[in-house]
Amino acid sequence: MDREQLIVEIYDRVSKAYNWLFNSGIRSGHWNEVRSTALVGLCLKLREPLNSPWLESVKNWLLRQQKPFGGDMASWGEELWDTSTALLALKSLGVPPKAPQYQRAVNWVMHLYNESGRNNWSDEPWETFWSLLAVFEAQPEGWPDITLKATNWLLSLQDSGGRIIAPHYTAYFVLVAYKLLNDNPVLSPQEKSEFSTAVTKAVQYLIEVINEETLWTGEAWSNGQILWILSMTGQFPFSDDEILQKVVHWFFREQKENGWWSGVEDTASAILGLLSLAKNLESISDIELQKRLSILLKTPTLCLRRRLVVREEDGYISINISPNLQKIIAILLGIASTATTIIALWDRVVTLFDR
Repeated sequence: MDREQLIVEIYDRVSKAYNWLFNSGIRSGHWNEVRSTALVGLCLKLREPLNSPWLESVKNWLLRQQKPFGGDMASWGEELWDTSTALLALKSLGVPPKAPQYQRAVNWVMHLYNESGRNNWSDEPWETFWSLLAVFEAQPEGWPDITLKATNWLLSLQDSGGRIIAPHYTAYFVLVAYKLLNDNPVLSPQEKSEFSTAVTKAVQYLIEVINEETLWTGEAWSNGQILWILSMTGQFPFSDDEILQKVVHWFFREQKENGWWSGVEDTASAILGLLSLAKNLESISDIELQKRLSILLKTPTLCLRRRLVVREEDGYISINISPNLQKIIAILLGIASTATTIIALWDRVVTLFDR
């Protein structure tokens, strides 16, 4: 398959994956979990205008899931990466960084920084990676110093071969270091040199470990995110046809007949990776990408199904009744009322005759 055919096939496979995502979320407008819905939101943003009902539904659902702690903090659960992915998605979907809900979540993430005194989040590379991405996007007070120190902590985990724990962790480091090198205003020339060298070693490791059977990890969610990161940072070897074919055909082989890759996170991550790759191979803009995707697959109408009984946060229970159901109930009540009146009248007549 030549490069041009490969790109056409990528768009075809991605359109099938979008179709599966649409079908699985068409009645609810979300995908049950915060991290899954946030990743789908990032996918949908690549093909939908900001006023799309689908994007509005994702944004509103995520905002409703936020859990307040009182004061000026809130999150999406105990795990930092749920809150971080929600923040990344909401920023992408047009929520202003100064919006109260956004700010409360950023405050929560910042509150948990450096609790151990080791310039990280929870002494966990995973939580630190995702928290760093949220901080880079939000840029709260003190962010240049915090991102430098936290990325340095991650750098301390890199071995001589460029690896940080595993391929997907190594890719996350490439992304945060890339953001540090491009956005952080306090980096010295020496620090820039150190991080640039570390990124080069990390990318070299990721390219060297590619294999046909597992690609990097054998999982679509992590392979998709690695490809996404390498492509968006310009670190993928786009001119190497052998590597390109190997990477793309792994995703083709693992995609199921209905268009998905094992689950929502896997499917969303695969889409993000493949589209970032295709966009770079063709050197097209976001608008051109959106037009191409919309031609290949028409966006279905979102048919939200409201739950009949909803328990509100304050403990009260509300009942959602559609206008059609309201009319049916009104008719039934009218019939019942009429029947009651007739029965009462009949009883009255019978009583009169009994006398």
